[in-house]
Amino acid sequence: MKKKFNRIINTLFLIQLLFMFNSCNSTLQDNDKQTILANKGKVYCRIIAGQEDRIAAESLQKYLLNKFKIDVDITDPVVLQDSTYKCEIVLGRKETNYYLNSIALQQDIEIDKAKLTSDGYIIRTLHGSDVDYVLVAGGGKRGVFYAVGELKNYYLRNVKDSVVILPASVYEVPTLKYRWLWTWDWRMEWNGEPGGSDWGGGGAYKKKSGAYLEDYKACIDYMSENGFNGLVIWGFIRDSHGGISASQEICRYADERGVRILPGIGTSGYGGFVFEGNHHYNSHTWLSEHPELRLVNKEGKVGEKGDDGLSDHLCPSKVANQKWLDEGAEWLFKNFKIGGVNLEMGDHFVCYCDDCKKARDAINSDEPDYYKDMALSHGKMIRSMRKIAPDAWLSYATYTGFTKEMMAKPPKFTELIPQDAICQWTLLHMLDSTIVPDVSEPSAGKGWPKGLKPMTRHSVGYLHWANKSTKTEHDFFLKQFRRAARLSYNSGLEGLVLYGELPISRINMKLNYLAFREYCFHPNLTQKEFTEKRLVPLCGEKSIEKLWEIIELVRTEKQRNSGDNLIKAKRIAKSVLQEIPSQYQENWLNIIAYLNSYSL
Repeated sequence: MKKKFNRIINTLFLIQLLFMFNSCNSTLQDNDKQTILANKGKVYCRIIAGQEDRIAAESLQKYLLNKFKIDVDITDPVVLQDSTYKCEIVLGRKETNYYLNSIALQQDIEIDKAKLTSDGYIIRTLHGSDVDYVLVAGGGKRGVFYAVGELKNYYLRNVKDSVVILPASVYEVPTLKYRWLWTWDWRMEWNGEPGGSDWGGGGAYKKKSGAYLEDYKACIDYMSENGFNGLVIWGFIRDSHGGISASQEICRYADERGVRILPGIGTSGYGGFVFEGNHHYNSHTWLSEHPELRLVNKEGKVGEKGDDGLSDHLCPSKVANQKWLDEGAEWLFKNFKIGGVNLEMGDHFVCYCDDCKKARDAINSDEPDYYKDMALSHGKMIRSMRKIAPDAWLSYATYTGFTKEMMAKPPKFTELIPQDAICQWTLLHMLDSTIVPDVSEPSAGKGWPKGLKPMTRHSVGYLHWANKSTKTEHDFFLKQFRRAARLSYNSGLEGLVLYGELPISRINMKLNYLAFREYCFHPNLTQKEFTEKRLVPLCGEKSIEKLWEIIELVRTEKQRNSGDNLIKAKRIAKSVLQEIPSQYQENWLNIIAYLNSYSL
């Protein structure tokens, strides 16, 4: 009865809004006219958004104030009244903003979640005789944030004395479902401070108090408005960066902005659920109390404190360890608003106790031992997690790619680990470093033969690019992302994972993230289409060929070590800066700063 009453109230409210909208302005049209938000400091617009999308609206409001010095009001459609505003930015979703829905119905604009998906979005500028409208809408909460980011990055401009929105008719739906950034807490640099060294695994956290929240909130802000939906955090819980309360705050912040937090969980080592701290769900604490549950190495040695790190690694066949993992998973999902997990067994953490050897012998396969240990450990744990969190993204790392030989004879872990989990395949050796020409169907290469498919129902590809651990933090990967996305999509992968420890203040990372995102949305986009759509608005049409010329001169460390390359690249960048319109100067100044950071 209550639901029926609410539907009646909502219908009456929609009728009221339709009447208000029709009485104000029933004739709207798309054209090439700019939408004026303010002129000579006088504001002509407001934002209309419901409480459910208030944070996205406030992000736009803050941007307009900081960037353009105009203070725009936010009005809830529930208390909407006639106004004298000449422009209304109508923001939200079909189900959260009835005013948005009324305009969409009148103009036959489709904002249905079934077609847009949760991550799809639209931006439309509509002009009438009395009022102009800017629709900033998403199929779900994530889509609304993506629309706000697109509006900020590509459509807001200063034109003479006015702040305007350029003509827009945007309809974006991502092709690849999963678009994740993968991080170690100690290497994060999003707050402007240097992170850890280039060591691959976990290191000591040496940043200032509060840096953990600063780093990850800055990263989440970027992700939420630029098309990324999952953030893997290794070192998720540490005493040295705030412990449980800090990690809970990160989860709350990300959930409000549509980003799923996926803690990195070591089912053999890596600290277990609590990477650092005297806690029951820290693996070192657990194994200190139960030394008989430790991993046994190939020589039959049981790990003890200080013995090559073996003291922190669990034997996967011990029932007590399996129970501890199940209980830890329940504790994690109940105490943190996470969207899933990223599990690793460790390709060098194989246990050779009699129980583990017997369990592996029962798996009739010649696959690597750690594959079998991974199946034994992850299989049970993922089933337990699924009961706790039916909609969670439960992913696990294989540390390898997939091959035609594996297709012919699939490893047993693909059967033993539930098929609703997401298998993370490492693409490093499948994607050789050769840059292929920009043709409609780039060659797959020896690591990716035609017809190659993963053996798992749900799969993502992991890219070891643009990070310190592979010494590629200064490189450009724009063309490689195009190739990786297209091959992954054509092979049936549902997403890609990229390191996300470095901030967009580095111009190469800004462009890397942009390319990664765009090709995940549109794997079949050509380089020319990507350039026109994403690079030209940032760097200018007349200088775009010079941008690509610079990238090709300094793309890798080897190229940057060439004095001739650097001299030529700097000369090109400085010549562009002398000619470029003011709206592009910030990016070109960043390019020059990037080049100047290398000594000849």
